[in-house]
Amino acid sequence: MDSPPPLPQESSREAGNLRLLGNLFFLELALGLAWSLYRISYLLKDDTYGSISLFGIVAPIFLLCMLAAVISLFRFPANLKAAVLVLSLPFFLCLIPVLINAATGSQPLLATEKSLQTAVLIIVAVFVLAILLLPKKLAFFLPAFVIKSFWINLLFLLTPLLVYATGALALFQWTRLFSQASDDKAGYVLAYGLIFAMLFAMITVVPAGIIFLYSYLSFFQKHETRRLGMRISQLVLSLPATGFGVWLLIRLLREMSVQ
Repeated sequence: MDSPPPLPQESSREAGNLRLLGNLFFLELALGLAWSLYRISYLLKDDTYGSISLFGIVAPIFLLCMLAAVISLFRFPANLKAAVLVLSLPFFLCLIPVLINAATGSQPLLATEKSLQTAVLIIVAVFVLAILLLPKKLAFFLPAFVIKSFWINLLFLLTPLLVYATGALALFQWTRLFSQASDDKAGYVLAYGLIFAMLFAMITVVPAGIIFLYSYLSFFQKHETRRLGMRISQLVLSLPATGFGVWLLIRLLREMSVQ
């Protein structure tokens, strides 16, 4: 049976642009949810510079996404709806917490740590359900060049191994320093260990989670059917790293909240 004819170059470019807009949409949504949850939670009550710092991270990324959407409006008119969505989403996401705070008055909607954790768990559950129920549709937004690149996939394969090696080396070094530290310095070693553990947990969750998500969705795409063993290895190696990073992050946040 003859293979289907390749897509015209313009159609291929429009499909690539649509994938880019889809990724920008998911990025905006993740940042917007983080911003909204912070602004409607109890964390805002004792806030001094938290909102400014978070806005300083979120706003530039929003502006870059919106700039890409404006360029897409002129270069790819066929993707008009997706471009308008990416362009308007930041305004909507910034308006949500303002409206919620105005409706609830002085008392934040997520007034306790437990309510904030519940909201985060609900969002994560919805995200996981979407991945499980709509993998083929979400796989469309995987960049074709990433899936086809041997070197990028090799990097994705080696990253979890680097995470494991770094964690094992750091744990060995911290244990050695803690066992040799005098009583008056043991507290400092413990504090430095907790700071590193927090950084390690956050650094682990992001790349390992992205690699796990990519490797899972890559089984449902049609761009590249080779390197199946490499993608299986990525999935197997990134899953424990993601799970451990999430567990460690939750554990550390609980310990800090108790103290």
